[in-house]
Amino acid sequence: MNHFLARIVAIIVLTLGVTLVSSGVSQANAQGADLAVTGLVAVGETSTESSHLVVFVFTLTNKGPSATDGSADLTVTDVQGGTIADTMCVLPNGFGINPDSPSCETGPLRARQSVQDTYVLQPSGTSTSVSLRACASNEGSIPDAVPGNNCRTLEVAIV
Repeated sequence: MNHFLARIVAIIVLTLGVTLVSSGVSQANAQGADLAVTGLVAVGETSTESSHLVVFVFTLTNKGPSATDGSADLTVTDVQGGTIADTMCVLPNGFGINPDSPSCETGPLRARQSVQDTYVLQPSGTSTSVSLRACASNEGSIPDAVPGNNCRTLEVAIV
């Protein structure tokens, strides 16, 4: 009889442990701030001449459910076929700034709040395309619940 009770207790403890662990995982995900980057090339441009500037517009959105506890940043991680001629970052309050580097520190973002950052590229004379990659990060301690949507690469052909 004691052996039978011991098995029942072990099963209950294991079931309760799995339930607690599962509950803890979903609680941790509920505390994240999903920073997502989307983007487009201004006016839908897909190709241009090498003498024309190319304008890339990225949107950084906090899909929630939590706000960031530090600055939500959008940083250029790769530029191919040209150089950045200008950058404009729009802060959460709508104020636009021209940063010293191709990184936009936008400040904290509430859940479902977005900011847009614009990068102007000058193609090099020999390139067949220009591309720009931008990635999001949170300077605070709130984890990103879905890190797979933190970066976006945009490209335009040079003809």
